[in-house]
Amino acid sequence: MKKVGLITINDDNNYGNRLQNYAIQTKLKQLKFNCTTIKNDVYLNNKGNVHKKFCIFQLKKIKRALKQNKRKKLFLKFNKNINFSKMYFYWNCEKRLIKYDYLLVGSDQVWNPTFNRLSDFDLADFRNDIKKFSFSASFGISELPKQYYHKVSKALNNYKAISVREDAGKKIVEDLTGRKDVQVLVDPTMLLTSEEWDKVSRKPVQLKTDKYILNYFLGE
Repeated sequence: MKKVGLITINDDNNYGNRLQNYAIQTKLKQLKFNCTTIKNDVYLNNKGNVHKKFCIFQLKKIKRALKQNKRKKLFLKFNKNINFSKMYFYWNCEKRLIKYDYLLVGSDQVWNPTFNRLSDFDLADFRNDIKKFSFSASFGISELPKQYYHKVSKALNNYKAISVREDAGKKIVEDLTGRKDVQVLVDPTMLLTSEEWDKVSRKPVQLKTDKYILNYFLGE
């Protein structure tokens, strides 16, 4: 069974991120791939003083643990559905990736520079002996700042195939790389049926009826 190392955002308690993470993993499993989500943190993925960054990373983990409430515990409970790597990845330990046949980047805003998400790890800009792909990756912005042009162009030209989540992302990649094979695909959560989502969903105990509508708002 071919092994896929999934590169996505997993250092935050973001429900949408974890749902797309689960969806990609499930779909790859159906296609007979062994998918592992590579644990990573934005502090560890940018070059610099590794020891200092690791200390910041550990302090952040302790702070999160102290703030755990019922909602956070339920979030962590859902994480048990994700096949995470045993160890965290940081920018100079790329030898750990040799066991993967493919690296898949996405979905979510994995290339959003305003989130410090254009590190070499986020772009999979290493180990060119491993085939790289993106699935519904997002920049989260309509225009990329010029200081990232060279870095992004260099990295993405080593991808076997690229798909993004928005038309704006497609234009960014095409303009920077000259590629004509960039596709716009749906968010991975749309790949699973309602029956497949039912397998991991739990009705809140306070909900006394099945007749309800869920509204999820981002921002205002």
